[in-house]
Amino acid sequence: MRYIEFVSHCPPDPHLVTAAALVAAELDAAPDKAARDAILDITSRADRYRAFRDWLFRLSEGKCWFTEADDKGSHMEVEHFRAKKVAKELDGRERDGYWWLAFDWRNFRLACNIPNRRKGGYFPLKPGCYFATAASRAIGGEEPCLLDPAVARDPQLLDFDEEGKARPSSMAAGNSWDRQRAEVSIDRYGLAHPQLEEGRRQLWNAMSREVNDYLNCLHDGSPRALGRAEELLRNIIQKCRPTARFSRAARTFLRTLNADLAQSILETT
Repeated sequence: MRYIEFVSHCPPDPHLVTAAALVAAELDAAPDKAARDAILDITSRADRYRAFRDWLFRLSEGKCWFTEADDKGSHMEVEHFRAKKVAKELDGRERDGYWWLAFDWRNFRLACNIPNRRKGGYFPLKPGCYFATAASRAIGGEEPCLLDPAVARDPQLLDFDEEGKARPSSMAAGNSWDRQRAEVSIDRYGLAHPQLEEGRRQLWNAMSREVNDYLNCLHDGSPRALGRAEELLRNIIQKCRPTARFSRAARTFLRTLNADLAQSILETT
């Protein structure tokens, strides 16, 4: 997971926002939950979500915002961070969903099949904290359990190991709530899926080989070796860029290296 800065950037097509706002007004005018659910269930509403998908897709250059996978065979979907109909808590209890955000683009995230299906209506909050309702919609006062790729600090609570397994980062380890948030997110976003772990493991191994070759070329010092070192360094830097596949795992690998080397590379990304 990498931070996606998008809330300060309105979708480029104002017609999309206007059309979505009209449906949101329908929801507000609906007399009860059954009527609201009927509006949400209309198949054509999905077209309105898909209309935003291309914009969300471009913001991450095709990567899932949760897994950082870019599997071309996966059907990327518009995920509602705050669930529309029913919000499920950590203990399984349910409360009314955030139906008033169903067509608010600021609640949209881009997800591949794994997190989209595993998360579903799951949106737990910190036990005992304030929760927003249709009558009091101040979502900023909530304390969500799930990590959000649109919040700059949240991706920093995740790290990965050489086997490609997701784990709470050192930043999360010292705080029980942050650690729980990381652990719940790993589960609910499907970050422990075998294919994802294998992809991250292969990336880790590839970077290990490239870094070793890079250091050997620097030690050689010949013009040819230094040219090869420059090529390897470019490859390493590219793997750490925010738009690269599994870039968070790549950056975690670099932090296991010599601090000066890691810092010099990370500064470029």
